[in-house]
Amino acid sequence: MKTPRVLLFLIPLMTVITVGLGLRIGAEKGALAARLFAAPMPTHGDTVAWQLFTYKNERGVDEAIAIHDLHVVVRAHGESVTWDGASSEQGIAEVSFPFRWLKADEAIDVEVRKGNESAPLLQAHVAPVVVPEDRARERYVRPLKSSGGLVFSVIPLDGQLAAGFSSRVFVRVTDALGRAVPRVALTLDPEPGLTTPARITTCDNGWAEFEATAVMHVNQLRISTAEDDASQRSEWLGALPVSAGASDARFSRTPSPNTPFLVTIAAGNSRKEVFAEIDDETGRVFAGEFSFRNVNGQQVAAFEAPKLPSGTYWLVTSGTPAGAMATDQTGSLARPFVVGEGPSSSCETGALLARSQRSRFPRIFVKDSKLDRHASDRKNKTLGLSIALAGLLIGALLETLLILRAVRKSAAELKHASQEEGDREALGSESAGGRLVVGLLVSLLGFSLLAAIVVWSSR
Repeated sequence: MKTPRVLLFLIPLMTVITVGLGLRIGAEKGALAARLFAAPMPTHGDTVAWQLFTYKNERGVDEAIAIHDLHVVVRAHGESVTWDGASSEQGIAEVSFPFRWLKADEAIDVEVRKGNESAPLLQAHVAPVVVPEDRARERYVRPLKSSGGLVFSVIPLDGQLAAGFSSRVFVRVTDALGRAVPRVALTLDPEPGLTTPARITTCDNGWAEFEATAVMHVNQLRISTAEDDASQRSEWLGALPVSAGASDARFSRTPSPNTPFLVTIAAGNSRKEVFAEIDDETGRVFAGEFSFRNVNGQQVAAFEAPKLPSGTYWLVTSGTPAGAMATDQTGSLARPFVVGEGPSSSCETGALLARSQRSRFPRIFVKDSKLDRHASDRKNKTLGLSIALAGLLIGALLETLLILRAVRKSAAELKHASQEEGDREALGSESAGGRLVVGLLVSLLGFSLLAAIVVWSSR
C-alpha cells in the first residue's frame, strides 16, 4: 500500500507545475501597438501625410520598434486606398495617401496590419480633422531699445537662427507714419558670438536683407542709420532668437511648380536622423525621416521634395517626430518658401517670405491601440489565474483527503494496538495520530501561502 504515500508527494508537485503553467499563460507578453496622428487635409496637391508610431508596451514601458511590413487601408463610402511601408528604428512611419476622392467633411476608417497577422495592429474611425487656425504672419523680434525717427522691424527669415549656420535676416525701415523708407544705409554692430556684414541698404520697398551667423545662443545686435549727427540717428538694439541644435537646410525658396527639387540638411547636433515635412496653409503635404551621413566631415542628409503646385509652403525640420507641432521649441525650424510665380524682385520675395511666419503645424491624436491589444492579455491573465487557483484548490482537496485517509488508518492501527499491547503502547500511537493532524494543518497552510503568492503576482 505505498501508492497513497507516493501520492502525498506527487500531488504537491503536480500542483506546483499547474500553478506555474497557469502563471505562464497569464503572464504579460508585451503588446505590440501603434499610435496614429492625423493631420488636416492640405489645400494644395493630392496627398496628405499622417504619422504612425509603432512600439512595444511591456509592464507599462513603451519601446519604439521597427516594423518592416506595415499595411494600411483607408476606407470611406465603399472605396479604399492602401499604403505599404515600414516604420523606422524610432518607430515612425509617415503614411501618405491620396485624399481628393474623399467627400468634404467625411469620416474615414483606418486599419493598420503587420504582415499577414490576422488581428489588426490598429483600427480607428477618424472624424474630419479640425484644428485651430494658425495663419502666417509677421513675428518681429522685440527690441530691447529703439530710438530715433525711423522704426526698424527685424525678423529672421526662419523665425530663429540656426546656431553655427548662416541664416537670413530681414529689416524693414518705416517712418513714424508706417511708410517704407527706401535706400537707407544701415550700420550693423553685432556682439561677439554673432557675425553680420558691417553695412546694408534698404530696397525701394524699405526692406533690407543680411546674413547672420550665431556662434553663441545669447547675442545682441545693434542696427543704426549712418548719420554723422547722433541726435538724428535712429537705432535698434535687440537679441536675435537662436534655436540650439537646429539643422541647416539648403534648397530653393522659389522652386518651379510641379517639379521635384533637392533639399540638403546639415546636422546641428549629434543626432543620427532628422524629421522633415512640408506643410501648406492648411495641411501636411509630405513628411519623412532621413538619416545623416558623413560628407567631408559634415553630417548631411538629402532628399528630393515632391512635385508641388503653386502656393506658399513651409519646410519644417526637427530632431523629434513632433517637432513641427511647436517650432519654437529647441531644434525645430519652419522655413517658408513660395512655389510658382511670386514677386518680381528678390526684395519683394524676401519681404513676402519674411512675413510668412508660422510657429506650429498641428495634428491630432487619433488612437492608441495599446488598450485594444492589452484586452487579450487581460483575458489570458484571468484564464491563467483561474487555472492556477483551481489547481491549488484541487491539490489541497486531494492532499487533505489523502492525509485524512492516513489518519483513519492510523486510528484503526491505534485501536488494534491498544487491544493487543496495552494502553502504554497505544498512547505512543495516539501521539503519532496527533502528528498527522499537525501535518494536515501545515499542508493546508502551505497551499494557502502558494495561493497568496499567485494572487499577489497577478496584481
